[in-house]
Amino acid sequence: MDPASLPDRDDEDHLQLPKRQKICHSNKENDLPYDRYTIAWICALYIETAAALAMLDEKHGELPRYPHDNNTYTLGSIGNHNIVIACLPQDQYGNINAASVLTNLKRTFPSIRHGLMVGIGGAAPVKEDIRLGDVVVGTRVMQYDLGKIVSGGGIQRTAVPRFPEQSLCTAIANLRASHEIYSTRVSAILWERMERNPEYHRPSAPDHLFQASYEHDRSMPNCQSCDQSQLERREARRSCEPKIHYGAIASSNQVMKDAVTRDRLANELDIICFEMEAAGLMDILPCLPIRGICDYSDSHKAKDWQKYAAAVAAAYAREFLEALPATGDASRNPLPNARPHLQIDLGTRRQRLLESLEFDQIDSRKTTIKTAYSKTCSWFLKHHDYLEWLDSGKQSQHHGLLWIRGKPGAGKSIIMKFIYTKMKRTDAPARALTISFFFNARGGSLEKSVSGMYRSLLLQLLEGFPDLQLVLDDPDLIPRNQMSAMNSKSRTWSSFLKKSQNNVWKTM
Repeated sequence: MDPASLPDRDDEDHLQLPKRQKICHSNKENDLPYDRYTIAWICALYIETAAALAMLDEKHGELPRYPHDNNTYTLGSIGNHNIVIACLPQDQYGNINAASVLTNLKRTFPSIRHGLMVGIGGAAPVKEDIRLGDVVVGTRVMQYDLGKIVSGGGIQRTAVPRFPEQSLCTAIANLRASHEIYSTRVSAILWERMERNPEYHRPSAPDHLFQASYEHDRSMPNCQSCDQSQLERREARRSCEPKIHYGAIASSNQVMKDAVTRDRLANELDIICFEMEAAGLMDILPCLPIRGICDYSDSHKAKDWQKYAAAVAAAYAREFLEALPATGDASRNPLPNARPHLQIDLGTRRQRLLESLEFDQIDSRKTTIKTAYSKTCSWFLKHHDYLEWLDSGKQSQHHGLLWIRGKPGAGKSIIMKFIYTKMKRTDAPARALTISFFFNARGGSLEKSVSGMYRSLLLQLLEGFPDLQLVLDDPDLIPRNQMSAMNSKSRTWSSFLKKSQNNVWKTM
């Protein structure tokens, strides 16, 4: 690990834990024994450990340290998994130190079945369009600095590929299949778990990928003076949502800071990410490396994206553990107040309840409104009433209401659609959402009723903020035995609509 690329400690804010995280204070009667912990979560940096702590549902009390074990552990749980979090010693990085930490951890916690190496890494954006803030999941690990020098000065690599344990690979396949249909929950998890820690939010620093042949001037502290004409041309993404990439990760005891070497190794070994710890773990426990991308493994390395990259990696790790089946006897005891009917397929239940909110022609009025001609409505964005409506400081005056008045056919609906489209483009993923309902006087009953409006707005909220779908898991919304007979005309469904609206409002 390059010391110059490490995060500063003196500017670190105290991590604010999520409101929903439960702290279990140490109590000999309640503490779980060592053999009830099955997941090892390894980090190399303190910022990675901080992000890991924020992902826990429960933080458990400490257990006595075993003799000759110099590690410091944080114990907790996510879902039905009991987790041991361990961080490498300060300023000690690389495969050897990682192997030492995991060796001691396995000796102290004999029932560890799976390992995750979670933290930041450098991208090799040669064959895939990997951006800063994306996540790389290592389905194969190559230690590329292991080999022998042959005639001519070349290196004959002797390391063989290492793969995560089979049950981890199976869980990856299932999670990827789920993402094909429902998309990843990384942003939702990140917002829920790191909302109170702006240092770990997506930074405003630019995402610049320079051409491999263009090196950074070492005398300059940042890239503000770098030649912008040397940037790689990349299509702008439609969304700031982090993308998940799966592929081979290169691991060594040396930091990668040369783009030409990066590209050569990426082509030679078919790798998409560089890091420094995973190879040291694979012979001890076939782990799954999860890396948030904070740089491009070149001379333009900077610290701006490190905390966010650590957070997105931890958020993916949490989503992965939620999808990983617990291992028999080692799963934690169910909560005393857990109800058996909560064990139903919550994914299927959520999907059915979401589908029940939909109705024919739900967006018909909005889609039939003509799009404004270029620049014809731009004047409205500078209008005094519109600017006052945007000013949160004047909320007490306008109460959030912007009233557009005019004769029939004057273009009120076109202006509304224009404003909606403009605001929709500025939505920040998992932070801000623009929703709408356009009444259709000539449409069906739900297209022109308050009930239809509530259904549409509720559906948009639940789909726009997937984490809010937790409210649908409440068995009191609709009893399990009434799910099959549910329809939008029944009293049960009307009660569901009212209760779910209230629950969403309380959660927000």
